[in-house]
Order: sequence, then structure tokens, then C-alpha cells
Amino acid sequence: MIIRGGEKVYPAEVEKVLLDFNGIEDAVVISVADPVWGEIIAAVVVAKDGPVDPAALLAHCKRHLASYRCPDRIFPRDALPYNAGGKVDRGLLRKEYEAAQG
Repeated sequence: MIIRGGEKVYPAEVEKVLLDFNGIEDAVVISVADPVWGEIIAAVVVAKDGPVDPAALLAHCKRHLASYRCPDRIFPRDALPYNAGGKVDRGLLRKEYEAAQG
């Protein structure tokens, strides 16, 4: 669960909406530390064919989710990292994000 500005957001709910978008093959939602909101929502997405338009993806999310549940950041990847148990390695994705932010 992600707590964004005091509101509870369940990643699975956001991921379902992301996966309903035409052109998304795989998606995962992670929390990212934020000085204002405490945590923000970051979506890591894998496109089916070619790049995904982040603005169109965000508009899709806004049609299906409350605004506080929509991703604040969208990161494209070629593939998601899975652990030995077959689950997405969210910890690795958070570390990569933090390293990229400096």
C-alpha cells in the first residue's frame, strides 16, 4: 500500500488500469519518497510496440481513477525485473529510481 498525502492507494488497482491501456504489455506501481506528499506513485511500464505516450497514459488513468491514485511519474522499461519467486522486484526498481535522482 502507498500512502500519498494521507490517502491509501493500492498498487494493484492502479496496475489494472495501466494494463487496460492499449499498448502496455506489463506494468508495476512503486512508491517513491517525496518531501511534500510523503510518497508518490511511480508507474514502470513496458510497451508492446513502440513507445507509449505518457500524456495519453495519464489521461487514461485520470478517466478511471481518482486523481490522487494516478501516477505522478511514468518510467518506460524494456522489461520488468522479476525475482526467483516470479514477482516483480519492486525494491530493485525503487533503488534504480533513487540512483537516477542522485
